[in-house]
Amino acid sequence: MVAPARSAGDDSRFEADGRVLSVDEENRYLAVAHGPIPGLMPAMNMRFVVADAALLRGLQRGDQIRFVLELRDGEWTVTAVEVGVRSGRP
Repeated sequence: MVAPARSAGDDSRFEADGRVLSVDEENRYLAVAHGPIPGLMPAMNMRFVVADAALLRGLQRGDQIRFVLELRDGEWTVTAVEVGVRSGRP
């Protein structure tokens, strides 16, 4: 389960929805077509590093996901993923 959304004033943690474009377990990357992430970035296709390769197991191209991004060592890193979640956002 994805952790609660960020708290007010916390600009190092964001929750987002998207669709999996590709998964690279070996290099710990996840490419996602995501909707806008208020306070961070507009909707776009982007590749993110993943904190733990185990988060990628079972993910497939086309899966709808909710994921958490945290700023770690200056890089936006996926720290949680939940499959099959739809928020109503594109």
